[in-house]
Amino acid sequence: MFGGPSCRMCGGFPAAEATVRQHQGFLIMMRFLHVRGPFCRNCGLAVVRDMTGKTLWQGWWSPVSLVVFTPFTLIWNMVVKSKLEKLPPPTPGQMPNQGSGQQWL
Repeated sequence: MFGGPSCRMCGGFPAAEATVRQHQGFLIMMRFLHVRGPFCRNCGLAVVRDMTGKTLWQGWWSPVSLVVFTPFTLIWNMVVKSKLEKLPPPTPGQMPNQGSGQQWL
């Protein structure tokens, strides 16, 4: 039996601990969102692509977001994506995995 963490979304393994971030900038407000793992490769990449896509669309609408927070969030998610891409394909868990999501970059 495998003793490492299993994916929080599908139960597959191997899985890696990771936190995926999303940023939304409004004219005078900002909102920070995150999802913590562990994730298998497929589910983690789906979450990274979803949250990065939303950040690319919604993250630039505040001056501070434009300069600081959105670039930081995108760089953070690129690091998490590279970590998840190093995992081997997951073995099936108890629930269907999320696929790998729509590719943005």
